[in-house]
Amino acid sequence: YEPVELSCFSGKTTILISHGKVLLSPLPLVAPIEVRGAYTPIHFYWPPEEKYPFEASAKYGDIRWRLPGEIQINEENNLTTARVFAELQDRPRVFLSTTYSDIQVEADPPR
Repeated sequence: YEPVELSCFSGKTTILISHGKVLLSPLPLVAPIEVRGAYTPIHFYWPPEEKYPFEASAKYGDIRWRLPGEIQINEENNLTTARVFAELQDRPRVFLSTTYSDIQVEADPPR
């Protein structure tokens, strides 16, 4: 039930949360990020000028991609999924998942 706010990190990160809010603002990544939430809004600030394989799913929620790049979004049976930069197999992966809430991805604000 507590919010999770992480900034200026780049290593392997795994977050499992329920009924909290997640705000992530990483540096350029050197390892994967995984967030799995329930009743948890996720806000991800993308590292500037970086590309990583990205996958997100929101059951009974929306995914808002506020970055350039051709994102593939699929909506079926109250599940929204999104993928972008899937061809980048040699880069750290970003996976975000939540139920009953939304995921927002946008450019990292200036520090």
